[in-house]
Amino acid sequence: MKYKRIVLKISGEGFRNKNETRSYNVRAVAKRAEEIKFVQSEGVEIIIVPGAGNLVKGKDISNILRADADDMGMIATMANVLYLQKALERNGVEVRRFSAIEVGATPMYMREKALTYLKEGRVVILGGGIGLPYHTTDYTAVIRALELNADAILKGAKVEGIYEKYPPVTRAEKPIPELSYESALKLNTGEMFDGEALQKLKSQKSNMPVHIFSIFEKENLLKILRGEKIGTIILPQLPQ
Repeated sequence: MKYKRIVLKISGEGFRNKNETRSYNVRAVAKRAEEIKFVQSEGVEIIIVPGAGNLVKGKDISNILRADADDMGMIATMANVLYLQKALERNGVEVRRFSAIEVGATPMYMREKALTYLKEGRVVILGGGIGLPYHTTDYTAVIRALELNADAILKGAKVEGIYEKYPPVTRAEKPIPELSYESALKLNTGEMFDGEALQKLKSQKSNMPVHIFSIFEKENLLKILRGEKIGTIILPQLPQ
């Protein structure tokens, strides 16, 4: 495997099939769980940060304050945490979940405990964003990747990668294979990966690669971890 420890950001759309509008699709989530199980069995330590776009998108709620809308989104991520946890456990995967906000019996996020669980071979799922409004789950993925010493961030989304313009002008348009942090920021990639999150990696002088790929294509996650060129990879600097 190319990476030993990853943060897997699963967009809310990953909890259903492509172009569906329902909140969950049982078979789709089961497929995600099966692939995660196989990747973990190959020795990869996995931290999962779910989005919640299948349930609520704070930025699309216009009749309340943005901070309140973001609170709704953070709570919604916890529903996805629990749903995915149960799907993984049905596949025999040991899971530990944390939240950045107080939600029922879910423990509050603690870095040292998360690291211990990873070393013990458990999948760690992190909900509640970073516990503050005005931040996306992409941003959460970056913060947790930095805190937990991940080797890479892999974002499974509805898009196949990053495009010059989004949505693509034609169906034949292909995603850009490689970008630097700087060039990705200039493209204004917000619909595909949060610019504030990229800026955080850049400001921390991180060497962490970010992969953007379609969660709906079979074995894309595994292919990336085996070194195949799938979707878009964002690097601190492009190779000379």
